[in-house]
Amino acid sequence: MEPSLARYIWTHTKKQQLWILMIVVLSMIPYFMSFDLPK
Repeated sequence: MEPSLARYIWTHTKKQQLWILMIVVLSMIPYFMSFDLPK
């Protein structure tokens, strides 16, 4: 077992985590764009 749990999780599920991160970032873009700040 790896010395730290976080490192173990990262090394074994890196691909899935990067996909999730990308999906989250892409879904946040229209969310923040919907906050049309008053001028």
